[in-house]
Amino acid sequence: MKTGAIIYVAGERDCVGIGEDKGMLLKKHGIQADRWEIITRSTGPADIHDAWWRLLTKGMHQVLCLLAEVDSNGEIRLTGRQMRLCG
Repeated sequence: MKTGAIIYVAGERDCVGIGEDKGMLLKKHGIQADRWEIITRSTGPADIHDAWWRLLTKGMHQVLCLLAEVDSNGEIRLTGRQMRLCG
């Protein structure tokens, strides 16, 4: 079963911690996912529903939605909260 992850970055700060390899954020926190989407305030009109749909259409059977925030250094930090997606 393939797993996807949505990282929803809340708050007003700009994040610089995404870098070129977004997968390192998940690996650093021990999250196993085949594909992922990161939503920030700079991603434009994209939201959780759009990211969820993109992951489902790419064959993900399970999708995790994790809440994150940007710390004072501009790095993304997971808050430990997970949102439940239904549908």
